[in-house]
Amino acid sequence: MEMNKTGSTLFWAAADPMMPGFYQSEYNRSALLERCPSGGPARTERFRLTHVPPGGWQPKYRKAIQDRANLSLS
Repeated sequence: MEMNKTGSTLFWAAADPMMPGFYQSEYNRSALLERCPSGGPARTERFRLTHVPPGGWQPKYRKAIQDRANLSLS
């Protein structure tokens, strides 16, 4: 996950060979944004969400992660 200055958060699986790992000295922002579509279908493993109010970002992020990971909170 990466938070950037535009209020977007990028999500991808840690083992995704098309995406960078942690602690790289440089990242190609354009390439990352291109590989992580905004919104995207519920089963997309790479996606981008915006950190824009109203309504708060936490419920939106929680739902997207739960949907993609087949998790449910009880």
